Amino acid sequence: MKSARFKFILGLAFCAASLSRAAVWERQSPIPLGNELNDVHVFDPDRLIAVGNGGACVRSADGGETWDNLTPLAGSDNDLNSIYFADDSTGWIVGEIGTVLRTGDAGATWTDLPNAIEDDLDDVFFVNPDTGWAVGRWGGIYRSGNGGEDWTPQSSGTVRRLRSVFFVNPDTGWAVGHGGTLLKTENGGSSWTARNAGTAANLWSGHFVNPDLGWAAGEDSTLLRTTDGGLGWQAVDAGTGIDFASVRFLNPDTGFAAGFNGSLDEYGFLRKLGGGVIATTDGGATWAPVHASAAAGLNAISFSGSGTGWSVGTAGCLLETADAGATWMPRTRGAFGDLSSVFFIDPDRGWAVASGALYRTTDGGGEWTANPAPVLDDPRLANFAFTSLQFTDPDTGLLTGSYVIQSQAAFEMASVVLRTTDGGNTWSTARRQEFEYILDLQMLDADTGFGLAAVVDLMTGSIQSKCLSTTDGGRSWTVLPGRVAASVLYSLDFTDSKTGWAAGESGMIYRTLDGGLTWKGFRTGLSNVFFQEVDFADSRRGWAAGANGLIVATENGGEKWTRLDTGTGEVLTALFAVDGKTVWAAGTGGTILNTLDGGATWERQDTGCDDTFLDVFFPTVATGFVVGQGGSILRTAGGTTGVSCTDRAASAAPSGFRLEANYPNPFNPETTFRFTLPEAGWITLRIFDLLGREVAVPASGRYGAGEHRVRFRPDGLASGVYFCRLQYGGLIRTRKIVIQK
Repeated sequence: MKSARFKFILGLAFCAASLSRAAVWERQSPIPLGNELNDVHVFDPDRLIAVGNGGACVRSADGGETWDNLTPLAGSDNDLNSIYFADDSTGWIVGEIGTVLRTGDAGATWTDLPNAIEDDLDDVFFVNPDTGWAVGRWGGIYRSGNGGEDWTPQSSGTVRRLRSVFFVNPDTGWAVGHGGTLLKTENGGSSWTARNAGTAANLWSGHFVNPDLGWAAGEDSTLLRTTDGGLGWQAVDAGTGIDFASVRFLNPDTGFAAGFNGSLDEYGFLRKLGGGVIATTDGGATWAPVHASAAAGLNAISFSGSGTGWSVGTAGCLLETADAGATWMPRTRGAFGDLSSVFFIDPDRGWAVASGALYRTTDGGGEWTANPAPVLDDPRLANFAFTSLQFTDPDTGLLTGSYVIQSQAAFEMASVVLRTTDGGNTWSTARRQEFEYILDLQMLDADTGFGLAAVVDLMTGSIQSKCLSTTDGGRSWTVLPGRVAASVLYSLDFTDSKTGWAAGESGMIYRTLDGGLTWKGFRTGLSNVFFQEVDFADSRRGWAAGANGLIVATENGGEKWTRLDTGTGEVLTALFAVDGKTVWAAGTGGTILNTLDGGATWERQDTGCDDTFLDVFFPTVATGFVVGQGGSILRTAGGTTGVSCTDRAASAAPSGFRLEANYPNPFNPETTFRFTLPEAGWITLRIFDLLGREVAVPASGRYGAGEHRVRFRPDGLASGVYFCRLQYGGLIRTRKIVIQK
């Protein structure tokens, strides 16, 4: 168990049996939602609607004061990439796996329009309520002449992904996309002609003021301008280093571009690390920044005819301008940054930490206040990632931070332990050490605590896991002799001053019976497994969680471990054992799980959001919090049935229809799909490659209500990324899968 939580929980353990496994979770941050938003349409100064990942859809009729959360829209958690209205009432949304939705009542209700498009769609544009185009993956261009009911493919002459489409009349239009692709049509799309952009950068947005004057924007600060209808394009210096996701002009002189600071993670996926808005008032001759954000990247920008504008982006970011773009105000409420740790001293008083930011609440999370960021007399502080937060009383707390900088010429690695005695307002350095990375921290009482660190052996260059201890409330720390393991461990848990466990890489879980002086490893029966967290309810009963929905349990102090069936394939990053029976876990894809029988059965809380949660904490058996990326904070006070990940708004998710992440994933030679139906009905479970081609049908037919499992062997399929699509009546669920041979 973590820290001193036993002070609050053991006295309440008798209540567990009376609680329902399904709890009501209320979003506290960000509000109205935390999903990444990809596009926004502004009707007038009061009304707007935004869409995004995981079927996200929010709308406001009072300028953003209150929100209707329609997530997941039309019962599907497919990513929604673009929204467009031909008039005040008629609009369309397109997204991944050929998603097309239409509304005739200004977005109050939406109808799914099944069609033959299987490609991901990135943009949609209609010149009137009947005639429109959609573009997307592999150079796909599709035209509809009946309001989106049917779509006809058009030949684009390219296989590069098209990100944006724009028409000035039913005949004349342009499409832009990857690799500097610029296409123009003058006959409604019957034929498209490639134009020379003068760049190989990926273009993500195109906008025309009139048939002659237009703009295209994309990665590497690319801004292109044409004055002859797209025959020739000239590069414009924007004076900034961000990637532009959206460009819009109010008139030939006044325009805006919004974007993000992009980088690729270790898996090759784009991460958006902050962003901003730039503006021009002289037709693009000069540009100046009008908004910058370190917390959120921006994906789209839109204006009403009156000059009111909105920009949307990562972590549910919503920005508003009421003065035609001169100033931009955040309208998303809550914390910012990736919250890595949360700790409550009681149900009302708690803290959550992100790199460079500390948030505090005194009313159970009703309001979170940003405390001044901990300051070090070291310019490298900006690189520190805060990993673990603990308080022993309302005033006294400890915070660990570490950083790693690696380049071809140098390697730096260091850690700090910070201590506060005024509730987090100010911090002092209790420990600073190079060649060390602290990954977890636990205080048993006001004086006694332990830390877990990855330490570089300066003689061999290898990294070993070491245990730290303090007996003076964290004022000083001692590295205990010996090593915990030769691999990197991520999580530490002590039940008393002598007995503790650690887990991480290698599939082993380690135990000490002498206060961290010596450690013994125990096999879990799993290899090449990363355990993200280990947690014990007492000296015998414990659990460890990790990738692919993995949870193992022990009832004899860790000498023997049993793998549990959690029913999910998501990465589980956080674990909290309330007592010997009640355990909570959280992770990617908005996943929250709990068990009331020690892990024999698990209930997934259908949150209706796609947040990645990084920590979970229960100050009492009934009251709990999860925090995660993008400032996500959710709270439960012990509900009866149902789950809400919205801002006090009803979700439109159909009850009981789910497609879980397959397990294992990546996989070879076999994986299992698990899905749940609310009622008996016909389903089709199909596999598509990145070209949108159907490559396998693991299941098809009539299935009864309840949970079903389907095994799949990718015979004859190459390694790579594929999509699994489950269709049940008019409802669709989609998951990304990876075959690894």
